[in-house]
Amino acid sequence: MWKSLLNLNFKIGKDAKQSILSYEDAVRRVPVQDLNRLRNVFRRDAIGDHLPKSTFSSCVMGEAVPQKVAEAIFSAFGGTSRGITFKDLLAGLVLLSCGTQDEKLELLFHLCSGGTSSMPVMDLIALVKASEDGKVPQHVIHAFGTSELITADQFKGWISQYWSTMGLTRWLLENDFMPELICEPGRHEIPTFYQTLAGVTHLDEKEIFDLEKFYGSLKALSTNGRFDLPLFASLVSPPVPSAVVAHLFHAFDENGDGHLDLKEIVCGISACSRGPLPDRQKFCFKIFDIRRRKTLTIDEVVLMLRTVVCVDEAAAATDGEDSQFFKMAEDILARYSSDPAHSLLTLEEFLIWSDKCRLTVKFMRLLFQVCHIVLGLKPQHKEDEFSSVIEWSQRDAQRIKLPGDVYYIISMEWWSTWERYVKELTHDGLGDADAGITNGGRKRSNALTYATDMIRDIQSPFKQASSSRASTPTLSRSSSTMSVQLRHPGFINNQPLLMSDRTALKSMTDEGGILHKRPDGELQKDDKDFKLVCQAVWRVLSHWYSGRLELPRQCVRLDNGDVVVDIFPVCFKLYKHRVVETGRPYGAYPYAYSGMVSGYSGAGSSYPNSGRSTTERFAFATAAFSSYTKFTEIHDHICRRLRLPSDDLRLWIYADDNNMTLIDDENVNVKRMGLRDFDKILVEIRNRDLTWPEELSSLSGSAVAVARKSSHLSRSGSISREDGSYEKGCCGLNNLGNTCFLNSAIQCISYSRPLTYYFKMGQFLNELNRTNPIGYGGLIAERYAELIGQLWSGKLRTVAPFKLRSIIGKHAPAFNGYQQHDSQELLDFLLNGLHEDLNRVQDKPYVELNDSEGRVDEVVAHEAWENHLRRNQSIVVDLFHGLLRSRVKCQTCSNSSVRFDPFSVLSLPLPLDNLMILELNLVRCDGGGPIKYGLRIDPDSTFDGLIQAFAKTCGVPASLIVPVEVHNGIVKRYVPCEQKIQTVTFDGRLYMYQVPTDPDQVTLPDSVEWMETKTNDAWIMAIHRRMVHNDGYYLAWAKATPKTFGTPVMVNQDKGTTNRQLYERVWLQIKRFVGPDSTAVEDCNHAQECGVCPSEFSFVLRIVREDGNWCERCPWYKFCRGCPLAVNDDLFRSASTTIAIDWEPTFYHLRYQDSLEFMILEHESVRRARQEHVEPISLDSCLKAFTHEEELGPDALYSCGKCRKPQLASKRMQLWKLPPALVIHFKRFQKVRELWVKSHKVVTFPVSGFDFSSYLVAPTSVTPPMDELQLASAPSLVNVHSEVCSLPDSSSNNPNRFTNGPPIPVGQGDGDQCHSDYGTVEDETEQRYHNGDGDSKRNSFPDGTGTASVTSQWTSTPSDDASSSCSLAELSDSTDSQRLSSSHRLDLPVDSKYDLYAICCHSGLLATGHYVAYCKNPNGKWYLFNDSSCKEILEKDIDTSTAYMLFYERKDLDYDSFLPEVSAATSSASPATIERSTSSGRAEITAVSNPVATDKTDSAADDKKSMCAIQ
Repeated sequence: MWKSLLNLNFKIGKDAKQSILSYEDAVRRVPVQDLNRLRNVFRRDAIGDHLPKSTFSSCVMGEAVPQKVAEAIFSAFGGTSRGITFKDLLAGLVLLSCGTQDEKLELLFHLCSGGTSSMPVMDLIALVKASEDGKVPQHVIHAFGTSELITADQFKGWISQYWSTMGLTRWLLENDFMPELICEPGRHEIPTFYQTLAGVTHLDEKEIFDLEKFYGSLKALSTNGRFDLPLFASLVSPPVPSAVVAHLFHAFDENGDGHLDLKEIVCGISACSRGPLPDRQKFCFKIFDIRRRKTLTIDEVVLMLRTVVCVDEAAAATDGEDSQFFKMAEDILARYSSDPAHSLLTLEEFLIWSDKCRLTVKFMRLLFQVCHIVLGLKPQHKEDEFSSVIEWSQRDAQRIKLPGDVYYIISMEWWSTWERYVKELTHDGLGDADAGITNGGRKRSNALTYATDMIRDIQSPFKQASSSRASTPTLSRSSSTMSVQLRHPGFINNQPLLMSDRTALKSMTDEGGILHKRPDGELQKDDKDFKLVCQAVWRVLSHWYSGRLELPRQCVRLDNGDVVVDIFPVCFKLYKHRVVETGRPYGAYPYAYSGMVSGYSGAGSSYPNSGRSTTERFAFATAAFSSYTKFTEIHDHICRRLRLPSDDLRLWIYADDNNMTLIDDENVNVKRMGLRDFDKILVEIRNRDLTWPEELSSLSGSAVAVARKSSHLSRSGSISREDGSYEKGCCGLNNLGNTCFLNSAIQCISYSRPLTYYFKMGQFLNELNRTNPIGYGGLIAERYAELIGQLWSGKLRTVAPFKLRSIIGKHAPAFNGYQQHDSQELLDFLLNGLHEDLNRVQDKPYVELNDSEGRVDEVVAHEAWENHLRRNQSIVVDLFHGLLRSRVKCQTCSNSSVRFDPFSVLSLPLPLDNLMILELNLVRCDGGGPIKYGLRIDPDSTFDGLIQAFAKTCGVPASLIVPVEVHNGIVKRYVPCEQKIQTVTFDGRLYMYQVPTDPDQVTLPDSVEWMETKTNDAWIMAIHRRMVHNDGYYLAWAKATPKTFGTPVMVNQDKGTTNRQLYERVWLQIKRFVGPDSTAVEDCNHAQECGVCPSEFSFVLRIVREDGNWCERCPWYKFCRGCPLAVNDDLFRSASTTIAIDWEPTFYHLRYQDSLEFMILEHESVRRARQEHVEPISLDSCLKAFTHEEELGPDALYSCGKCRKPQLASKRMQLWKLPPALVIHFKRFQKVRELWVKSHKVVTFPVSGFDFSSYLVAPTSVTPPMDELQLASAPSLVNVHSEVCSLPDSSSNNPNRFTNGPPIPVGQGDGDQCHSDYGTVEDETEQRYHNGDGDSKRNSFPDGTGTASVTSQWTSTPSDDASSSCSLAELSDSTDSQRLSSSHRLDLPVDSKYDLYAICCHSGLLATGHYVAYCKNPNGKWYLFNDSSCKEILEKDIDTSTAYMLFYERKDLDYDSFLPEVSAATSSASPATIERSTSSGRAEITAVSNPVATDKTDSAADDKKSMCAIQ
């Protein structure tokens, strides 16, 4: 029966509230201060009037109390599902901690009985089981025999006998462990940081607290989150001379870590501005003691003299005075140094000299003001406050202002009140005599002898201020009426200076508001209506007096070069668009929103139905900018505030709905645009589908008309001319809804000048093929020609490509919709569509694709190209089609099959880098700081593989590396080795620990499997911990709570480790966090000696649990934070894996360097890994990867005709013929694990003169028989050249000449790069050139023209290359009946150098990216086309990192050779008449009449000139 009861979990406690102690009685037992404390902490934690159960368990009872016991006490106190009230909580806590013995026994009985006269034995057992961690003592089981109910007397008798055997009863009844509600003074007291610093400095706790807030505001100004030397210099210099700024910083920076923490700031301020004069002189000496050897050399004395004289005269010393300073230094050393032979001045000698000549007085006065004005210490006396502010302002007024400097406006009413306030509280004179510092100033000629004159001169400004107020009656300090007449200035109120904000719009700038005009209509003036102060003065005054409204004003440079403060910036009202619901259609444009299709062949619409919504412009904010601010700065500022990319925002000057000007020249300033206060600026934000609201409004025929005007400002980046026209070709394309893929492709292809001129001159009309069954009836060519005419007319700024997109969407529905598409796929379709609409072959013959069958490459290539031309002849083929050589070789019998396939776009693979970069910190075992190592690893790897790779990088054996996740200063987990890297998420940070070992005592296994268990005999983890004082507590155990921090350290331990050895090993690991011992007064900025720990070590080691909060050994009711380890030679014995390093509070506050926790050394591997991760690849490497021979895998077997079965094979793709216009496409999108992944690899490529000859196929080594060579010598057949394998043609200017490159000489080329390993080339080339579904991303169009490239099926060949022979006779006999154009006959080799003329770039991801185009205009300038935006851009500013397609053109290309020859019959039948004329040695082609072209005849001649400008 009892065994079954022990296995049950009964409900502990009843819902009935205890009635042992009332709230009124509890209040009488608690002191008033403790009662107030409990009320305050209850208000902090309660939700409404109730404290939640979870908060009661964690904050009142504590995590040490078992959860079920805490819940039982919560119910007994009167807690409900809503929580517990303050009255019930107070009565329960008083009963728990201050109750009598009988009251506590009744409470124990009540926990199970719920206020009844008896309770079940089962409830008692459940209570004991919960408090004893699941164990029930035997005396509990046998105490009550077989009784099922227990009375109160039985329970009290049993408890009186066995109370000491159970944790719950000991906690409530034993004096040593019972909970404390009222904490005795001095118990659990932990000195706070403020108390510690106040004890060693001349500042009190409140001043230190205020300095902490001000320090935080200064630190926030840093760009790296550190109070380092650059930030310090920007705050103090000027007026502190720049030559001494670094030395002043190092005087504050006692630990030398390059960062000023709050402790160093407080101690430095105390030594520099508080205390007796000798302390301040010592700090001054420390500034110039650069070597930190407690002596000044002659050079340091010279630096000191130059500095103090510079401060005295407020001007830098000239070079001619160096000798004078050197003589003065020699004189000082001769008179005061005890060792003049070594030219050294000790601290004592410096103090003697400083007291006698008092030359450093004004410099120390400046340091005094730095501590108050810059660092924020509030002066003890008002005379110091007044003189510091006034003198700092006077120094600032003398310096040269720079553009960008910030000044602040203060109401003159407040400033006058402040002046009266501080003057009335000021002594006549300089203040207290013990201040030890007086204002100093004197003439330079009396530097060493007239100290009294210097003091008198410095006092004069202040005495003048005192004499000025002597004429008015003032109250003495002892006047009893001072408190009545003297008014405190209060907070700085600048509101009366500002205009009333009627619009209540939020400002996007920090000007604070616009100053109103005076009643007489004049502008407010400085020193009359307001006071202009520098940034440092405003910052400290607003800190001391709580400035609630900042009015900053920037310095600007005027047209004449002067720099002034712009008091009255121009305030703009900012507008933007929003969608509003209406009951009427949005616009009347037939296919803008109701369907792109309705006007053109019924193509499917890609626009949503917007008939019930429209956009409107509304004011949303204001912004104030200087009249001299450029619009590029305004644009960037608004982008930052709205968190938008720069390309997604445009600015308009919004006069009214019918008068708007697009700010296309962002280098113009506000004044030049003639803008005034409250003018309107429209902030146009690009829609999610990449359209512009204003463009859609204009295209849709909205009632809100938009007049796009150019600013017509003279600028280098303008695309407009003086006559109002635009640069031809510099016309943007409106985004019709994620159509940037279309726009960028069209812009790039339109800059293929032979093709563009072909359409501009109407030549395409002579070659339209409307009967082509796989064509588009000439519609694509016609729509493209119309668009080209608009783009190159020079009359339009933007064009909407509705018609072209409509016809594309009709025949390729995949390009409809709002989704993003592939620009290269669109280009493939467009080129193929233009080719089929312009194909000169009216009746395509059947052509059989033959294999090489052992013939030489030249013959096979010629046959393939002739077969291609029998079916395909157009200007697109002339310009963009090339030829690829592909070879498959059987790895078993070496049988080869060679094919030649035409291509229009050369797709090059990019190495898909799936590696992730990891930067891991190695926590060393020698006590040194962590070292960060970088490595790149496959995310599918396990942590075992990560450890192995990390071990190779850092040089530590893998068996001595343990991956540990650290979170909030404690070990959260040891990462299992078999877990994959990509499946692990960390709440904390991953560290790699080097296991400390003792070679004589510890032997570790070679494998890393042993690390998976936390229990081991090799090491123990030590966590940093400090006790933190807590004012808001319920019970005394929470008055001091532990806080873990930093990074745990791993120390080795074994069965023979003693406590002392453990302390020494811990100290070895953590001593780097302890700053240098600065107990000597002359070495530190402390006012008193400190930092000396009374024990041997400055910390105590305690045995704790893994969470670091409670003791591992002691039971819960002791509330032990960890049993301390004595520093002795006893053997260390503990089953715990964690010990706590409890730092001594005062030592921690003064000596522990927090900044070193984040100081991590970076190994060279970090830079190398980062560089490899983003290292660009070259176009050469991509071409070599493309032409590199790859081995086909088992899933792509080659059907070998010789072996008569599928075999493993190798494949190689090579370039045979390059087109005049070469389009290169980088295959950035690849499929990995069923997901499309984009490669962001940067590809570098040349802009001009790129030579492709090294990538063309070299001449074949197979020699045809002599009879075939004789046959090939016929003019109509192929001629095999002896040096270069090519086929001749009589036309030397033929743009389609067929050639492979010249042979590569031995020793040329980059041999190292030829053997690059690209694992994905095989798959990518197979997808493009091998038939089959695969994972190709090409869209399949209805007509089967998904790509312009011709794919072929591999077939077997009966013989290998070695025994092959060619049959040219068959080629000569297979002459097609159709006559081929002479432009396609094969020619001699041509120049293989190419120039870049366009780039298509893609940024972002596959579905959410954006396309832009960079194109080179015939005028030689580059332009950026971002949808409707067109801007001139320098070649060096082109963003080549996102290049997706490159458009190259062969050097010195003859554009005329691509125009068709127009016969007389064709000319008479054609609407376009072409005339040829020669002027000045240059051929000009002029269109006489062209009904399709949009330009007139005279502009056509200009087009010809612009298109052929760089021939």
